[in-house]
Amino acid sequence: MAIDHGFLPGRDDDYRALLQSWCARLGRLGATHLVVFTSERSPTYDIVTDLADELEPFDFWAFDIPEPQALATGGFYVDPVYF
Repeated sequence: MAIDHGFLPGRDDDYRALLQSWCARLGRLGATHLVVFTSERSPTYDIVTDLADELEPFDFWAFDIPEPQALATGGFYVDPVYF
């Protein structure tokens, strides 16, 4: 499991190649899917969605926590380790 992922500016192709390499390696070990959390504002989004066989949108909600005013423009960070 990789907890954090991303790439330096201008290294999009390297990130894509890394994902493809791991998918190939995991496939040889019997894995059928690789799950990657991303969001529309993430630099990884276009690459991940381009490579995806399937997308499952996630609707984040929390009890008794008001929506931050800056959410519409700044996003909301959630560490995938909690899922």
